[in-house]
Amino acid sequence: MIISIAAPKGGVGSSTFALLLSQERAKLSKTLLVDLSSDPALDLYSGTAHIVPPEFNGNLKECSVELQGMGDTNLVRVSPDQLALLNLTEKANKKDLDMVLDVGRPNEQIIGFLAKEKIPLILVLTQDNAVLRAGDELLGQLRHAGVESGFIISKKEVFDPSELADLDEIFDLIEEDFYGSISWDSDLRIHMNQGKPEQVSQEIKEEVQKINRELDSALMHSLDGTHTLNQIEASEEKETLDEKEVFGEEETLDGTEGVNKSENVLSKIKKFFQNFGKGNE
Repeated sequence: MIISIAAPKGGVGSSTFALLLSQERAKLSKTLLVDLSSDPALDLYSGTAHIVPPEFNGNLKECSVELQGMGDTNLVRVSPDQLALLNLTEKANKKDLDMVLDVGRPNEQIIGFLAKEKIPLILVLTQDNAVLRAGDELLGQLRHAGVESGFIISKKEVFDPSELADLDEIFDLIEEDFYGSISWDSDLRIHMNQGKPEQVSQEIKEEVQKINRELDSALMHSLDGTHTLNQIEASEEKETLDEKEVFGEEETLDGTEGVNKSENVLSKIKKFFQNFGKGNE
């Protein structure tokens, strides 16, 4: 499995989630974590910036390092260069490796690469007005480019309904599939920084396991040619989309179909943000 992890803004926990997901995937197969972010999380990756030379061309033996406490997980850091990345993904496919691409805030080049290679993306969001606004915009770009996307909620907290709408209401605004939440834990990043993932709380471990199962289920559906509503709409806009390459689940969020759903979503988004009193306008 090759999957990408992205964020609409910095500080939402996408690199932390990439590490957690890689650790979970590594329980069953060797996993390669690729740091493609234009702003590498040096502290999170424990000072590994030196391991990849500028002329990197995808040589895993020379340019990867095992991550402390992460089981059978190796890290590679590369610049967002399509040639190097393509070589890397081809080698991973040949070696039957799981690969997690930590892309940070993806630029047009990375989005184009993900679309061309049919690599699905998980967007990490938080319960924050600015993040949700940026996330909604980014998901629109991904949808337009043909990148199959889903999302998770990171740093999940309980807010006063007068300050922030319930999560169920937020989910209704987004067409893409929801794969789960990771609870807020002030010690989480510290444990990952120190290379001590075994100290992560059992609650978060179980949440990551659940998200991983949802991803596996989505991949199984994609192999069967099953697609969600947003994938059907994307296929109408881009008739050349190969149905067997889609990424998603069989059920939609609210059961609404066709144009009515799109109109309802747009209406809800406008109404939601008009009444959204948290964050910058």
